[in-house]
Amino acid sequence: MASGPRISDSKDLYWLAGLLEGEGSFLKPRPSTPTIPRITIEMSDKDVIERVAYIFGVNYIYHREAKGKRHKDLYGVASAAKNAVKIMQAIYPIMGERRRQQINEATNGKAINEYPIDSDLGIYWLAGLLEAEGSFMKGIPSAPNKPSMKIQTTDYDIAQRVGDIFQAKVMGPYTRKEWAVEYKPFYIVTKRSRPAIQFMQQIRPMMGERRQGQIDAAIGSYVDKRGPNHPNVKLTVEQVREIRRRLAEGERLTKLATEFAVDKGLIWQIKARRAWKDVE
Repeated sequence: MASGPRISDSKDLYWLAGLLEGEGSFLKPRPSTPTIPRITIEMSDKDVIERVAYIFGVNYIYHREAKGKRHKDLYGVASAAKNAVKIMQAIYPIMGERRRQQINEATNGKAINEYPIDSDLGIYWLAGLLEAEGSFMKGIPSAPNKPSMKIQTTDYDIAQRVGDIFQAKVMGPYTRKEWAVEYKPFYIVTKRSRPAIQFMQQIRPMMGERRQGQIDAAIGSYVDKRGPNHPNVKLTVEQVREIRRRLAEGERLTKLATEFAVDKGLIWQIKARRAWKDVE
């Protein structure tokens, strides 16, 4: 038997909070078991659920087979009673307003606290949230070099938090109606092009196998047009290294510009490391 939740690692805790923000359920006790609140999460990603089970400190993962060809098998894990309260108490300050209210109701106020949160760990929260609710996409045919990462949520406070991390504008609210059902308004935050690639590279090690595959496809579709890949480039990496070496030896900018058939301003930018920054 596991000994209880493993919530001492702050990085895992913030990742778990983000994941549960997107996919978790915080359940009040049943009338038949009035002292047993529960946390449950169910996803198609077995590896992600196994990671949650480890943090929850439980050994049992349940499996539900897909109902049809268009659906996937689902895996789930639950924590209950005192262990669930411990987890809810630990993640409470990190959660959005709607989830805090659910935790309050599930624990009858026992999990409420105002522990400070660490903004430096926000990237782990974001990774968990994107694991649950994110989209990682290659560039469309008309803009092949603009891969993107996106999140859609009905919680404005969560969208705003993502927007702050992305340094991107929150779009919405949008509404949608299918048949006779009108859904909650939702918000979208998107990051595109090279900044999106940088985020994907940063969070990739924290993601599950399926999301890593999506990230790899998005990154693989992107061509970095800086340096040697720039369509207007006139120098090679080897030439830039030679220019830097000769500048260090005191050669004049004008002489180098003439020899390499480029503008004198480019030689100055290379010297000041405003161009070809990544070439030593």
